[in-house]
Amino acid sequence: MREKPLSFLVPVSIYIENAVASGLRPALELTCRRCNDTLREQDRYCASCGLPQLLYVAAEGMVMSVSGGGSEEAALPSGLTARGLGSSSGIAWRAALRAVLVAAIPASLLCSAFPGSGILCMAAAAAWAVNLYARRLHATTISTGAGARIGLVTGLTAIWMTLGLNGAYVWFHRFVLHGGAQMEADWTSFVDQSMQMNQEIYSRLGVNSAQLTQELQLQRLSMLSAEGRAGFPLLFFFFSALFLVLFSLISGAISARFLTSSNRKRA
Repeated sequence: MREKPLSFLVPVSIYIENAVASGLRPALELTCRRCNDTLREQDRYCASCGLPQLLYVAAEGMVMSVSGGGSEEAALPSGLTARGLGSSSGIAWRAALRAVLVAAIPASLLCSAFPGSGILCMAAAAAWAVNLYARRLHATTISTGAGARIGLVTGLTAIWMTLGLNGAYVWFHRFVLHGGAQMEADWTSFVDQSMQMNQEIYSRLGVNSAQLTQELQLQRLSMLSAEGRAGFPLLFFFFSALFLVLFSLISGAISARFLTSSNRKRA
């Protein structure tokens, strides 16, 4: 007869070997302990809420549940601690962060070298991180929410790396290569082209007044000021980053959904 399950942090499949070495054997519940959704034998994660469903069953028959939210390390098997184990969110963040770094580093390098490839790089990085995470844990199902969170972290990590790389390049080009004059000239040319384009658009709309010309001139002076030279590029990068992070979040969710669907069809 099974005793009342104890509550511990969720271990993931990479710790199964340690559990077996400690004289324990892993087992799976038939229903999710959080949402009570029906599970298959090969499901280590609930397809509905993402909660891991592993139990460690001792040789004498006592069941130690590991799908709760406690943090008692004393009752865990020898060699296992609460550090690095999964959380109640259904994600083993130590394994997830490793996958995120592997995917985010090349994505940030490509985004820095080829700015126009940002969307493709972020989408591919998020999908790759989700797949790497699933392979590390040998998971057959990953919830859409877990995939979205992994994609979100991948996007944020890649964006910060890209910002750091671009900042380092600007500093090196300006102060080491002494390319400040060329950078100033390029920015001035960009601002003049933008003002000319705006003037043409307003002219086509039938708006042509001295007040409009004065406003455009003030805008030009603002963009050419020291604050404008730093603020407008950062503002553009900020909104671009929001868009790319959102895209990576969606890509991670879709990748998790596709992975779960593919594994179910194979099963």
